[in-house]
This record gives sequence, structure tokens and C-alpha cells, in this order.
Amino acid sequence: MKKDTVIHVRCTAEQKKKIEQKAEKAQRKTSDYILKSALNSRTRISKVSGDMARTITQAQVTLNEIINELSNYDNHEVDGKIMKNLENLQEGFDSIWQLLK
Repeated sequence: MKKDTVIHVRCTAEQKKKIEQKAEKAQRKTSDYILKSALNSRTRISKVSGDMARTITQAQVTLNEIINELSNYDNHEVDGKIMKNLENLQEGFDSIWQLLK
């Protein structure tokens, strides 16, 4: 699919540097890293405490990073059971987010 639309985002120089470092660590282009992060993130839930929302969000981010990292490998290198368990975990997080809406 051709990417033909641009989104501009303002941030501090420090935030930009941190994003670029994370993208480099993930071995991705900055724009690809931002796009994947945004599409895989969840919005903050107002019915739960800030600490709980941060904890759930961090767990979700960690899961997304694991899935993204495993996607760099050929399918035959990643055990099917591992991917199935990660998919089940992802579904569990989706259920938590739905319950907290």
C-alpha cells in the first residue's frame, strides 16, 4: 500500500532523541517505529488509577515489542506455540481494555 499522507507532530528535542533511540534499538526507521507504536498502542482509561493504567500500558507495550521483534525472524525460526501464546496474551489485553472502557 502506498503511503501518501503525512502527519506532523510537535515534540521537544529530548522527546525526538528518545524516539529516535528507541527506533534505532528496534532496528526500524523512525517513521516506521512511530507508525507501528501508534497503531499498537491503547488510549488511557479514565476509570482506573493512573498507576494501574501505566502498569497495564507498560505490559501492553512490552508485549508489542516482543511481537514486533519476533516478526523480524522467519516463521520457521519462531515456535508456533510461542506465537500462539503471545496471540492469546494479546487477546487477554484486548479484553482488559474492553472491560475498562
